[in-house]
Amino acid sequence: MKDSDIDHSVIQHILFHKSLAEDTSHLDRYLEILEKTKMGSHLNMEDPFDKSIALAFELVLQQHLDPWAIDLAKFSSLYIKRAKKENVDLVVAGKILYMAWKILNMQSQDVRISAEESEQMQEEISWDDFAIEDWQVDEQSYTRMVVDGKRIPIIEPVRRKADRRVSLIELIEAFDLARKEAEEYQLLEKLRKKERERILREAQNRMKGSVHEEHLEEEIEKIWKRIQRFNGRAIPLKNLCNFNNKEERLTALIAVLHLASDGKIRVYQRRFPFGMIYVRNMT
Repeated sequence: MKDSDIDHSVIQHILFHKSLAEDTSHLDRYLEILEKTKMGSHLNMEDPFDKSIALAFELVLQQHLDPWAIDLAKFSSLYIKRAKKENVDLVVAGKILYMAWKILNMQSQDVRISAEESEQMQEEISWDDFAIEDWQVDEQSYTRMVVDGKRIPIIEPVRRKADRRVSLIELIEAFDLARKEAEEYQLLEKLRKKERERILREAQNRMKGSVHEEHLEEEIEKIWKRIQRFNGRAIPLKNLCNFNNKEERLTALIAVLHLASDGKIRVYQRRFPFGMIYVRNMT
């Protein structure tokens, strides 16, 4: 297939879906990204998701892939290689592909379940649907085979092995859904970080004056040595002191906050806001 042919095929593929859609704004955006890809200006895109869509278009154009039937496994391999070559964040690229696989797999499952339900709902064939002479002939043939000792043929239902291929629009729209999920996750993480900072700030304010200044450096050094014994493994905060003793608990927490502020340790909570607090040596 010539380059001009595949260009035309991709454009027609998008325009076909545009003719069926009520809201065409996202398809117009795809056409804009496609045009930038053809001109080579897509590599300067800053938005990682728009760039991921552009790289998908680029692969389809350069590899002459059929926009109506893209082998998802082959595409994924080519995509990661291309992303690596362009120094695209491989974590982002991997997450986008993972989300696309996940979304498309869910869509496939929905289609399969729908098809199976449709088969079950079909009207069963009864003897009344056949003429008498039809089933009489079958009965005679069957009886003859039994008398002659022949093996009765067993007809098994044939199930087609699905070779999952996706259209270019399915793939690109899965990328867009991955973008939305990532944006929601980033917003949630931002809110969590803000809340964690507020809680730590309030804790620091409440603890002011709880520990005598002359002993603070000594307590920090003591906690730091305990953390170093774990060789970089995550440690529950409660394991650094007698957590049932209020004074020891406050002293350990103040020491941990100082060490975190100095960049020596990382403090995190796996299940915010009520989960266990962990510390990890970062040096």
